[in-house]
Amino acid sequence: MMLYSFKNHPLAREIDNERHRQFMREALPHLIGGMLTGFLIFLVYRSFSSSSAIASWFVLQFILLSCTLTFYGVNHKFHNIFSGSQWSGIIFLVSLIWGVTWALAPFIFLQEQHFSEQQNMIYVAALLIITIALTITPAPAMVYYPAGYFIFATLPLWGVFIRLYQLEYNLLLISFLLFFWITAVGYGWRLHQTLIDSIRLRLEVDEARRQAESATVAKSKFLAASSHDLRQPLQAISLFFNVIKQKLPTGDVQITADKMESSIDSMSQLLDSLLDVSRLDANSIEPHPQHLPSSLLLDKLANDYRALCSDKGLQFQHSLTAATLHADPVLFHRVISNILSNAVNYTHKGSVELNGKVVDQHYQIEIRDSGIGIAADQQQAIFTEFHQLNNPERDQKKGLGLGLSIVRRLCVLQNWDIELQSTPGKGSCFTLTLPLGDQSQVATPKPVKVNQQLLNDKRVLLVEDDQQVREALIELLSSWGAEVIDGESASQIQAVLPTETQPADLIISDFRLRENNNGIDAIATLRDHYEQDIPALLITGDTDPQRIEQAKNSDLVVLHKPVRAAQLRLVIQRLLK
Repeated sequence: MMLYSFKNHPLAREIDNERHRQFMREALPHLIGGMLTGFLIFLVYRSFSSSSAIASWFVLQFILLSCTLTFYGVNHKFHNIFSGSQWSGIIFLVSLIWGVTWALAPFIFLQEQHFSEQQNMIYVAALLIITIALTITPAPAMVYYPAGYFIFATLPLWGVFIRLYQLEYNLLLISFLLFFWITAVGYGWRLHQTLIDSIRLRLEVDEARRQAESATVAKSKFLAASSHDLRQPLQAISLFFNVIKQKLPTGDVQITADKMESSIDSMSQLLDSLLDVSRLDANSIEPHPQHLPSSLLLDKLANDYRALCSDKGLQFQHSLTAATLHADPVLFHRVISNILSNAVNYTHKGSVELNGKVVDQHYQIEIRDSGIGIAADQQQAIFTEFHQLNNPERDQKKGLGLGLSIVRRLCVLQNWDIELQSTPGKGSCFTLTLPLGDQSQVATPKPVKVNQQLLNDKRVLLVEDDQQVREALIELLSSWGAEVIDGESASQIQAVLPTETQPADLIISDFRLRENNNGIDAIATLRDHYEQDIPALLITGDTDPQRIEQAKNSDLVVLHKPVRAAQLRLVIQRLLK
């Protein structure tokens, strides 16, 4: 019989499987109720029925019970043997048996010698009500297969109609059954359409979510691969340049070198944005809040962006109330600098403001600009990845469109509130609310003195499979006075180690090595070789969330490429202490 059209739908098989699962789950209580109703009919009408009629009814009920048990047993054991169309046929057959059984009920129990009399009208009415209830109650379950429902609803109602017509009941009265039958069929069909639509929409949403998740995984893999491949040569460029810069004379050449270094830093910042996204995806960023004076966190930012605004011909204004904040200084700097950078990039005239004040036991930071503003329909979109305003030419100075996405995720991570108010053509205002700290717990920072000769007479084992990066690190470490023993793997280094017993002072290893090896295992191998817990540093260019999580769980100090020479030197100094 007719089915609400989904056969040409791309998810037709899934829709068919889901409707069958729903039918089997929801029909069982109604089938049990039908069996109990059959027993109730026997109790009500047994005094009017002959032994043969009662025996016939029990035989029919036994057939129904056998069919129902067999039906569910087949579904449980051999569900996958039958196709969707075959199950439709089986369900139609079972429904036909139920329909025929209940169509025979008025012929078995409404005997002419008893029910042609008006005083027994209540028993006729009772059978009529039971039949109507029996046909309409299971509709929400049975209409998943409308042909089965229609045959089940049709036969009992027509059986009662024909029997009452034979007993010469009022034709106008019993015609109500025909009206109810038409209503039940129409109701069943509309309900079938609604249920199939709900299944289709739910499966479409699930499929869309799976496709979105697949796209996200593909994006992450692409970003991880491309970011890693870009970080390797950039790391070599950065380290080689640092070695060259140390040997350059002062003057115009040094100024050109500074500009080149600024360009390298800009490229590093673009890749750092990709890294931040991957680290957030991997849940590997853990805030470490400290009690710090607001001046320590904000004054340097104010000075830096005052200079940037001056270069662009903008005014920079700030009003910062002194207070103690409870925040992770690194993440705080990342959030505020991202918003300030956007303010400077998208403001062509006027001013940028950085204000901070205490409000209701919290510290509220406002970053205002008189820039291009943001339309209302874009104010949520700007917090999504790779979304940029007014940058069709993809000017690299405006970044990758990741800054505000990172800002929101970092705010959520630290339970900071962030709000945006903006008017196109007039500017924007970002407001951040973060907790106040305890002034009594503010620690006095100890200045770190950089030891330019920290690696004199030190032996460094370097595991790096990228030749350019390895050579750059050798140059840099050697310029700091180190004896470098290098190789593409731990086994290569073991093969060339001197025979004397002088231990290594430091191990530096790339994370991803050839032949599916990794730096964590390489460091462990070299430590086992010396039977010492040698200070070690893991350097990685990976942005794959799983690899980032693996590196984080290694309990090693981890640096992400491209590593700046000053950063590397500071970390080595701390490790060697």
